[in-house]
Amino acid sequence: MGARPFTVAIIGGGFSGAVAAIKLLDTAAGQPLRVRIIEPRPEVGRGLAFSTTDPAHYLNAPARLFSVHADRPDHLVHWLTVQDAADDIPLPASGQIADAFVPRRLYGAYVRAELARAEAEAGVNGIVEHLRAEAVDLTLDPAEDGAGGVRVALSDGRTMGADVALLATGFAGNQPSFAVSERAAADRRYAADPWTLADQDAPRDGTVLFVGGGLTMLDALVTLERKGFRGTYVSVSRHGLLVHERREPPPARDFLGEAHPGSARALLARVRHELRDIAASGGDWQSVVPIIRARLASLWSGASPEERARFNRHLRRYWELALHRSPQPSVETFAAAVAQGRVTTRAGRIEAVGTSLDGRAEVRLRPRGGTGTEHLIADLVVNCTGAEYAWPRQQGRPLVANLLARGTVRPGGLGYGIDVNADAAVLDHAGKASGRIYGIGPILRGTRWESTTIVEIVAQATAFADRVADRHLARRTPATSPSRASAA
Repeated sequence: MGARPFTVAIIGGGFSGAVAAIKLLDTAAGQPLRVRIIEPRPEVGRGLAFSTTDPAHYLNAPARLFSVHADRPDHLVHWLTVQDAADDIPLPASGQIADAFVPRRLYGAYVRAELARAEAEAGVNGIVEHLRAEAVDLTLDPAEDGAGGVRVALSDGRTMGADVALLATGFAGNQPSFAVSERAAADRRYAADPWTLADQDAPRDGTVLFVGGGLTMLDALVTLERKGFRGTYVSVSRHGLLVHERREPPPARDFLGEAHPGSARALLARVRHELRDIAASGGDWQSVVPIIRARLASLWSGASPEERARFNRHLRRYWELALHRSPQPSVETFAAAVAQGRVTTRAGRIEAVGTSLDGRAEVRLRPRGGTGTEHLIADLVVNCTGAEYAWPRQQGRPLVANLLARGTVRPGGLGYGIDVNADAAVLDHAGKASGRIYGIGPILRGTRWESTTIVEIVAQATAFADRVADRHLARRTPATSPSRASAA
């Protein structure tokens, strides 16, 4: 009771930070532990993904895949059942919640419930503090006893100390690569943040132009449909691609094996060969996705910087659309709009968004493969380009700027996120691993590539908690997650 608790500062209280806190509390096994979560939002656990207020925004895979406990894959399904949440979830043909797509705001409630459960079970030895502020700087703090720690400066002027820090800063909004006139923004003809559409006035007719064709575009379209928009949509992206409907065919054979393809071109050739065989046998191309995903970490780590850049430039978008497929309820809304002839796609780059003579948005488009430009007129332009992963390009984030300027961290591969070692300890500008600062989630994009999904983040949080328990909490036995579901 009198021992000084080991203190972990988690910078960011979205999904990554909340799950890390859950795992830390569960693995502490009664040892004194303080978790300080630095998050300006009023609720920990929601972040950008699960803060949506639109009930028609869903997780993009069935509930059975999204437990926050890998050793208990039915945990989320059990929680939903106990919470009697069936009325809030569109049930599939099977009638099983396990096969259903869960609204993201409901999943956020699940994460928050698990954090509350973990804190309650930790008792007096588990302390969770939510500091409602933004972390603006993080420095190493040599202690008088020589053990050392970290010190975090907050946006409200406070500073706080900890033994180790976990960077869980999550996604950053993508800054447009095109110019937007002040008038277009002031007249609300341009929406920089698609997640605000649910809470603001939207046109009921006319044309909405989406910059992007992925899941963010789909969420924006679903929101506008729910709010009564009956006009037309234009999706503009570099390749003119759109999201795929999610299906769950049995995995294909392991056509990759253990040998590394050696190049992005060789990998593409193997995938194309397998897809031809699957098509000839009447199979589903989506069966190759889990095979590639299982190998992706080793493929990425074994690739040269040149091959990583080649993949990023030519194949990244195809892979992202193959992995991040659309939940069935959203597909139905989208398919209805397509069937009504209200959706068109364009391949190209947006160069500028201004205002037309009649006060609408005027978009300058350079078509893919063309040499000239076109001008499109829309009533609303929505930036659906997704997250910005490159730390050097992130604007308005003092913590990012300070850590990079001081050399406490260095950018990861392709400039995405930060560089870390196998233990997720950050590497400084000279490549030296820190013993006090770690990373989790989307900021590991450059070193792990797939580090944004629930499955990967849960695995990273579990590994971090195990390292803390083994190295700092004198854990006597291997960590075991509590056997009770949070609703019990």
